[in-house]
Amino acid sequence: MFTSLRRRWKLFFLLFLLIGLLPFLILSFFAHPTYDDFCFSARARQESLSRFVLYQYNHTGGGHFSFILFGLNPLVFGSFFGYKLVVFSIIVLTFIAIHVLVNVIFHLTLPRLDRWIFSSIVTLLFFQQMPVITNCIYWITGALAYQLPNIISLLALSSAIYVARFDASKTRKGSLIILALLLTCISVGTNVANIFLFTLLVGVITAVSFKNNGEHKWLWFSMLAIALIGVLISVAAPGNAVRSANFPERQQFFRSLILSSAQVVRFMGKWLSNIAFILATLLYVPIAARLAARSHLFTNHFYVHPLVGLAFLLVILYMGFFPAYFAMGSLYQHRTVNVSYFWFLLCWFTNVQIAVSYLKKRGAVVIESLPNYFNYVAVPIIAIALLTTGNTGAAFYDLLSKDALYYNRELEARYRLIETECAGKQTPCILNPVAHKPATLFFLDISENANDERNLCFGQYFRLNEVRLEPEQK
Repeated sequence: MFTSLRRRWKLFFLLFLLIGLLPFLILSFFAHPTYDDFCFSARARQESLSRFVLYQYNHTGGGHFSFILFGLNPLVFGSFFGYKLVVFSIIVLTFIAIHVLVNVIFHLTLPRLDRWIFSSIVTLLFFQQMPVITNCIYWITGALAYQLPNIISLLALSSAIYVARFDASKTRKGSLIILALLLTCISVGTNVANIFLFTLLVGVITAVSFKNNGEHKWLWFSMLAIALIGVLISVAAPGNAVRSANFPERQQFFRSLILSSAQVVRFMGKWLSNIAFILATLLYVPIAARLAARSHLFTNHFYVHPLVGLAFLLVILYMGFFPAYFAMGSLYQHRTVNVSYFWFLLCWFTNVQIAVSYLKKRGAVVIESLPNYFNYVAVPIIAIALLTTGNTGAAFYDLLSKDALYYNRELEARYRLIETECAGKQTPCILNPVAHKPATLFFLDISENANDERNLCFGQYFRLNEVRLEPEQK
């Protein structure tokens, strides 16, 4: 990726980037369920999978595939270690999905080591700047509903891109086409932000394919048709109306637009001002200039005008905020913003490539190379910034301070207490509050109010008559 860097420098850079992912993987074994994890699992234990999915579709929303996963999550079978493995797998699959996409796009244009570096930078930028990591990665209800769909969508796109770009046997191409269509079907059965962004992206690719009479235009059209059916199924869910009824300030278009615009400015400013993000973009510009001459896809800037790419970036940003404001009148949680950032990050570098290729094709002056010293300065700064700031810095702190370890021990002790002292008894189960609350892991706990919904779900899962926390000492 950095032609002026020697191979050993690239290897050291890649090593540091992979080290940055290590604390997130380790922390997955200290993760514990909370709130909706217990709510969904308790209900799924009492009903068949089909009845469980149908109930959620009629009462909470249109993410039918996500509901299937909720009904099959490890907690339903009493496996807390399985819960941790799901978190670990989500982190690993995020890197794999990004690397697969990078490979199918840059396989003919970038060396293998450079593709690994590129994938690692994008993955670590995502984890480092993710707006809320607790309930999108370490809370599997959030992970299965929001991050797993991101992964599935990337794999669907990668499968289709491979078919379109590379020669392969009929058997392999047929398998990849089936995989792309199947993953598309799954992807559009999840959260609203992912459904609309994925459908819109496939729609843009389909339009470009038909405009240029692409060989595989009907594959993209088939994916778009499946995606649109998924959108209709999701929008038609009775659960959408049931859930929206709880929010009196819903469906105020101009209010939602103004509040969404303010959030777009806020988060875009935060993401674009990140030093690692800035330096990675600067390093990619001359690479994009060189790639522009290496294949028809790059030379023709993916057959997309830069203004179309920029418009799609803005749509990505608004999809993180507008649906929530319009449906509920408030943002409430940032899980949809995580989806927005994931797609924004990937499409940002795609847009850099589109802009550079477009300018170069028209004979404009573009940066073909940076001074050698810039790479040697930028690379260490990127590594240090990605390893010490944002969620990565917090993850290292939670591990090194042992907050994550003590948090894990506290909750394991709580489960033992429930089993030995509370199970099967009619008296209230009174538990101690959690003392250690690591920033990357702690999301929600039960409260001192036995009638709190969190307490009711917790009690239902553990089959307790009543459960509450001991009041904290002031």
